[in-house]
Amino acid sequence: MVPNELLQEFFVILGHSEFDPCWPQLGKRELDPILDYMTDLPASQASQIDQELQAVYELSCQSGMTAITESAKLHGVSELPIQMPQEMSVHGRAMWTRLNHPQVFNTAQLLHEVDHLSWWRKRNDLPAKEPDVRPEAIQQLEHGISCLLKDQGRGRLCTIETYRRGNVHYFFAYPANCRQRDRTTQRSDLVPVV
Repeated sequence: MVPNELLQEFFVILGHSEFDPCWPQLGKRELDPILDYMTDLPASQASQIDQELQAVYELSCQSGMTAITESAKLHGVSELPIQMPQEMSVHGRAMWTRLNHPQVFNTAQLLHEVDHLSWWRKRNDLPAKEPDVRPEAIQQLEHGISCLLKDQGRGRLCTIETYRRGNVHYFFAYPANCRQRDRTTQRSDLVPVV
C-alpha cells in the first residue's frame, strides 16, 4: 500500500541502502523481494524494520491521520497535513510523515495509542489543579518512579515526556528496563499516566 519510492527511502534511512530489488520495476504488492531480504537479515535488524512498518500501518487509518494532524500542531507544524501528498493513500501519507517528520510521527503514535487504550484506570481523587510540569517537578517524578520500580528489581532510571491535549495533560514514563522510546520501542513498554 506504500508507494515504492517511499519504501526505497525508508530502507535507505534505516541503513539498508544496499537493498535494491529494482525499485522502479517492482510491482505494487510485489513483496517477495522485500520479505526475502528481511529473512536474510539478523533478527534484530529484521525486527526493527518490521516494527517500523507496523507503526506505519497502525497510523494508516482516519484516526491515525487525526493523530498526525494533532501531533503536527503540538510540534508547531500545523501546515503538515496540507503538505502531505494528497494523491497517496493513508498508508503512503503515514509513511511520508515517518520519513519527513519523524518527531511528529512518534508523537502521533503515542496519541493514537492513548486514544485506543482499553485498560484505563481512572482516578477521580486527584486535586483539580494544573499539574506541575516544570523540569524540576518532572525530575522528581522520574526519580519517584525509579525508586518505586527498584523494589521490583528494575527501573534504574526513568524518562518522562509530557504532552498537553486541550485541558488534559499526559505524562509518558519510560523506565530504563524498557528500551528508551525510539522507532524500535515496543508499544507495550509504554507507561502512560494521565
